[in-house]
Amino acid sequence: MRFEDGKYILDEYDKQILKVLSDNARTTMSDLGDMIGKSRAAVYQRIKVMEEAGIITRYTVVIDWNIVNV
Repeated sequence: MRFEDGKYILDEYDKQILKVLSDNARTTMSDLGDMIGKSRAAVYQRIKVMEEAGIITRYTVVIDWNIVNV
């Protein structure tokens, strides 16, 4: 990831990480690393940088209210 013209430019690894996390934010660092061909430590560092830069702002839960009896 680099910063240019006031915006962050993500490389393909960053984009893959964001795609996986957007589908399942509970994916482990090890699984993410296996999926994108990077070590767990490298994935952790990339995520940490994106969190500190404000690209990743929070992790959340999506609830399917159609299957819940409230």
